[in-house]
Amino acid sequence: VPAYLFLFHYRLPVGLMHAGIQPWLSAMATNAAIAAVVAAMMALIGPWPFLLVHGPVMLISASIGVWFFFVQHQFEDTRWSHDDAWSFPEAALHGSSHYELSPVLAWFTGNIGVHHVHHLCSRIPFYRLPQVLDDHPELSSVGRLTFLQGFRCATLALWDEEESRLVPFRQLGKRRRRPSPGHGRPGTATVKSVQIAMAETFNKSTCASRNAIKSIQKVTPA
Repeated sequence: VPAYLFLFHYRLPVGLMHAGIQPWLSAMATNAAIAAVVAAMMALIGPWPFLLVHGPVMLISASIGVWFFFVQHQFEDTRWSHDDAWSFPEAALHGSSHYELSPVLAWFTGNIGVHHVHHLCSRIPFYRLPQVLDDHPELSSVGRLTFLQGFRCATLALWDEEESRLVPFRQLGKRRRRPSPGHGRPGTATVKSVQIAMAETFNKSTCASRNAIKSIQKVTPA
């Protein structure tokens, strides 16, 4: 599916038919330029040498790109909400992760790890995303994942409505082995603690949203 999306679907702006001819001119001109470069390289060094070099490079880089997209949206403490409870600041800040990378990896990836701030306002240039975190350090801990913690996301596949987090398939087996509701139902203290935690999370996210909006006003180009 990712290969189809990036190699074919996004190469044709079929979703922008109503926008006139400009999107088509832009996309098709880019496609023509890419095709011309590929044809020139094949003519220069030969088809097989080109494919033997370009193929692995594309495969590795595409795999890394897909992994980044996965980790930035498929992590344990992400936020999934029903329509009546959904809000843009909440979804932007908590629905995508802050994948904390080393300075070298951050440079090579254009600070793509600061994905929650990017979701909040995509107009912030990639080179100014770290400035938002510097101005408002509280945003650094929102959805934070270290490089090693990111690998744990590979097992997450199911959304747990009760615990509001993503869980692996093995968690489903544990849930099925739990006692019936009449035996071992969580007490009032547990319910209250969950309510308090939810309230604290909402307050923190609201504060972070307001601070991020202030940062956006400073770093977004006019």
